[in-house]
Amino acid sequence: GNTAAQHCADGDPSAPNPLLVTASVDSIRMKHRLDVNHDLVLTGSVAWVGRSSMLINMMMEDVTTGKTLMEAGFTFVARCRETHKSVAINRLAPETPEEQQLFDRIEAREIEKKRLRQDRLHALEEKRIRDEAVHHLLMQSKTLLEMPALVTDDVMLMSQTRVENSMICQPQQRNMADSIFGGFLMRRAFELAFSTCYLHGGSRPHFLELERVIFRQPVQIGDLLRLAAHVTYTTMEPRPLVHIEVLASVVKPEQREAVVSNIFNFTFALNLHLEAAHNRTMKAVVPATEGEARKYLNGEMFVQDNLHGI
Repeated sequence: GNTAAQHCADGDPSAPNPLLVTASVDSIRMKHRLDVNHDLVLTGSVAWVGRSSMLINMMMEDVTTGKTLMEAGFTFVARCRETHKSVAINRLAPETPEEQQLFDRIEAREIEKKRLRQDRLHALEEKRIRDEAVHHLLMQSKTLLEMPALVTDDVMLMSQTRVENSMICQPQQRNMADSIFGGFLMRRAFELAFSTCYLHGGSRPHFLELERVIFRQPVQIGDLLRLAAHVTYTTMEPRPLVHIEVLASVVKPEQREAVVSNIFNFTFALNLHLEAAHNRTMKAVVPATEGEARKYLNGEMFVQDNLHGI
């Protein structure tokens, strides 16, 4: 044990049996609808390696059509089992031009992320712009809050879209680190987001993308987990799209507190244009608080990013 801890403290990449932890799900994007009658192939590869982190690219392909159905990116970090500090891992050596191109692209993106985190002037300017946008959104909600009888039927308060559920986490849901498996949390968040979108749009949703998921706090066996979903942004052009935020919290009634473990951001599409016989539309959501306004802006950003990728 002491030898292993010494290796970890020295940042030795040969430290025995490091613990690999999912730091984030960078994105999961659906490119084509899958057919359950076709054979599917999942492939994964290490696309980039930092000092103690690595990015894994995943693809799902349809064997019959040859189409790539889904793409995903995951970030893992190496931790010492004794000290839980970061552990250096082996560097990656790209061998083909395609691998080198992918590695260089991710490397440039990681460098840009670090630069933006360090650029305080940029951060202050972004905050100023977002504060102005928040103020504008809250001005729009005043009529709905103060004179609801005069508001048209095509808008509703964001708080009215809330759907939630709670559960006790069970041993069969644990991972190799004896905490609750992140994939289980993602599945439950997806099911709640799907239901929330279905209830709001009145049409069966089609999953498009799960944006970056950060695992902030581990969820333990026996924890009371609460999932709360809101519709944060909708648009009808160029097609009906809905953004759903799901907040996962570990609730501790004895301490009168709740700790956020994850925030999930989902984008769905609806086929309202195909239901022309009903002349269907979808209500826009309006934030009533500063926190909701920031959720709205995040949802708008995620949807616009998805539109650019379509």
